[in-house]
Amino acid sequence: LKTTKTDNIVNINKLDFNKPGFTIHSSGNWSNIDDTNKSQFEMTFKSESIKLMLDTFNYETANIENGETRIELSANWNGSPMDFSVANLNGKLNMEIAEGQFLDIEPKAGRLFGLLSIQALPRRLSLDFADFFDKGFAFDSIKGNFSIEKGQAYTNDLQMLGPAGDITISGRTGLETEDYDQIATVVPKVSDSLPVASALFGPVGVGVGAVIYFAGELFDSIPSNIDKILTQQYSIKGSWEDPEIEKININK
Repeated sequence: LKTTKTDNIVNINKLDFNKPGFTIHSSGNWSNIDDTNKSQFEMTFKSESIKLMLDTFNYETANIENGETRIELSANWNGSPMDFSVANLNGKLNMEIAEGQFLDIEPKAGRLFGLLSIQALPRRLSLDFADFFDKGFAFDSIKGNFSIEKGQAYTNDLQMLGPAGDITISGRTGLETEDYDQIATVVPKVSDSLPVASALFGPVGVGVGAVIYFAGELFDSIPSNIDKILTQQYSIKGSWEDPEIEKININK
C-alpha cells in the first residue's frame, strides 16, 4: 500500500494483493470536500482460474475447470473506503474469462459472483438441447460489460461462446438484493457439427436430399440458417440461489 496526501484528498497510489495464481492491482482516492466523503478506485483482478478467484472471496461455486480470468472495475461510492457496501456501489465492470468448462452443473451449487446466470441455464437447456449440454458446459470464452448503479449491475452484452452454442444475456443482476431479471438468447451450433445434427434429427440422416421435418417446416436438407431456426430465448428471474428460468416463445 502506497499513499500520498494533499488538501482534502488521500491518494491511494497503489493498493495490491497477491497470492499464488491470483492478484489484485488497484489505485484510487478518498476525498473530503465540504464535509462529504467520496471514494473512487480503479481495480484489476487477474486469476489463473475463475474458481480460484471466487474461492478467494468465499463464494461457493460449481465445479469449474480452467477459465483464466481478468476483471477490470472502475468503482465509486459515497463515504470513505471503509464505508464500502454493495448497495452504495456505482461504476463499470469489464469481464473476460478464457476457455473453460462448467462440470456437474447444478444451479444451487454456486452463485458465480452473481454475474454469470449462464450457470443456471443448463437446468432448462437440458430439456431443450440435451445433445449439446449433457457432458458439461464447455466454453471458449465469456465476456461482458456491466454498468453498476447503486448495487444493480446492468448488461446488454454478456456473451458465452462455446463449441456447442453461443449464449447472450442482457438485463439486471441485483448485487445487493441477490436476484436476476434477465433475458438469455441461446444459439446452438448445429451446422458446425453434423454428428450432433444427426443425433438431433434422428435416423433420417443429414445428407443432401434427406427430408427433415422440424418446427413445423419441411426441408430437403439442413438449411444454412438452421442455427437461427433453433435459437431459443429464456427469461431468468428470481434469486441467485433458485432462479426461475422459462422459455420465451419467439416463433410466433
